[in-house]
Amino acid sequence: MKRSEAFLAEGQRLSRTGSFAWCVATDEITWSEELYRIFEFEERLPVTLERIGSRVYPDDIPLMQDMIERARCAASDFEYKHRLLMPDQSVKHIHMFAHATRDQYGRLEYVGAAQDVTRQEEERVRKENVRVEERTRIAQELHDTLLQTFLSASMQLDIALDVLPAESSVKPLLDRILEIMRRGIEEGRSTIKGLRSSESCATDLVKALTGVQQELPGRQDIDFRVRVAGPQQPLSPLIQQETYRIGREALLNAFCHSGAKRVECELEYADQVLQMRVRDNGNGIDPLVFHNGREGHWGLAGMRERAAKIGASLNICSSATAGTEVRLSVPSGIAFQVPARAKTA
Repeated sequence: MKRSEAFLAEGQRLSRTGSFAWCVATDEITWSEELYRIFEFEERLPVTLERIGSRVYPDDIPLMQDMIERARCAASDFEYKHRLLMPDQSVKHIHMFAHATRDQYGRLEYVGAAQDVTRQEEERVRKENVRVEERTRIAQELHDTLLQTFLSASMQLDIALDVLPAESSVKPLLDRILEIMRRGIEEGRSTIKGLRSSESCATDLVKALTGVQQELPGRQDIDFRVRVAGPQQPLSPLIQQETYRIGREALLNAFCHSGAKRVECELEYADQVLQMRVRDNGNGIDPLVFHNGREGHWGLAGMRERAAKIGASLNICSSATAGTEVRLSVPSGIAFQVPARAKTA
């Protein structure tokens, strides 16, 4: 038995995972040695909810309190992530999960584990910073080369049009070319803005999606609204970012290519799924473009790739008479920072 306990303790140390038990009726808490090390508590002192709360990062205290209250009432498994603020002001990231059971007296008890995932979180942030730097570099290159070239060409074309006689037969053709160039410049600026947007731009997903129309000054006559169904819940950072990017791409397509007079975006926070729907009453997507994409454009393919990356499903329905609907569905266990099962009383 001593040998087995030693193996278990070593396994917990190597994986930075500690085990615990919590009797809800008495609030008695039992911790493994590894949890004491993770929280940097003295083992001679008893563990209490108050003592644990003293280590929780201030912004995450409401999350912990909500979890505790729901765990007392729900008698169901729970899982959540939060941060610790250590005495030296360093921050740790904790992933906690527990199973509801009954002790020998029939009292509700949770048995679970907490893992120090700080290194994983730091690696995720590092990779995300690399992605942001690369997006910024691409945005700079697009601005300094392609967009500036289009701007110079449109200015020269403007000058040429000014000196042409009004009755010139080529004037309508050049006017049309200039309009196409202006539209391309507008879309290019919108793309650059999207690339330069920091990852925090989608912190408020509703606000971020509502602001997409403002990127296109020439599309303000479209009736556009964003709706929310169900109580909003905090999303995991990756889901939040990718949902915003998919929604933004769908909205830009609707504003720029559909000929729609009305565009709607709906976010539904349900127990089992996060769903986003972008609908328009435009002229639909050309069947060839829908199946094969448009040469030099990767919007539809990009949305599908982003959805697959986060384990979501993406459905696109389009017709010339009913417009287009893009529907993204993300399972709640992936989407929400606190899984839906821990939120049901």
